[in-house]
Amino acid sequence: MINYATRDNKPFDTIKRLFTDSGGYSFMKGKGEYQTTNGEYLDYIETHQPERFALRDYPCEPDVLESHNRTVSDHLNRTVRAHVDLLDEYEDRSLPSEPMAVIQGWEVADYVRHIDMLRDAGVLTGVVGVGSVCRRNATGEILDVLNAVSRELSGNTRMHAFGVRLDVLREDYPSKLTSVDTHSYDYRARYHCADYYDGRKGWRDVAFHYLKQRDKMKRALYPEHGGA
Repeated sequence: MINYATRDNKPFDTIKRLFTDSGGYSFMKGKGEYQTTNGEYLDYIETHQPERFALRDYPCEPDVLESHNRTVSDHLNRTVRAHVDLLDEYEDRSLPSEPMAVIQGWEVADYVRHIDMLRDAGVLTGVVGVGSVCRRNATGEILDVLNAVSRELSGNTRMHAFGVRLDVLREDYPSKLTSVDTHSYDYRARYHCADYYDGRKGWRDVAFHYLKQRDKMKRALYPEHGGA
């Protein structure tokens, strides 16, 4: 996964399966609004052709809302409008990449309500992302959200969880959760790589921690296949 909002957002050549995150948290934490147009975002998608990309959303973490004097309801409504607008432009192009709706909220009831809002607007996709869970320090809360979303989704809809830690996957996570992403390996590398802070980042060590974390998460997600 590559975050569109980051400075180094150009995927390297050997990536076989690419997912693009719209960078909602980074944009909202900064200016409170996306700093590029929908057209520019779709240009990026057209250039790099990820397998899947996240529709633009408005995260509901308290620090984001407080910094811009907004409410959860504000961001649920903004997310629906952003999805509709982006999909309108997406449908005018012949892009091979599959869009992914993002379900937002903070309390369980917010997520359930947002699913209904996205469904009513016709923008609930076959694979959905679950946002605003990665910065919670509460495994129980995250599982409550993921299980509630899983119950509300119909048919074969699958779930991706943004920024879910390994301890969540070791619990009884919902069966519809088929993929996750995490940045925890990078935080771990900061404490183990002696040259991380002197401008050289120790990329080999960071890569080692990434591969180690990936294997652990794959084993947690797919224990019946030995993590394969």
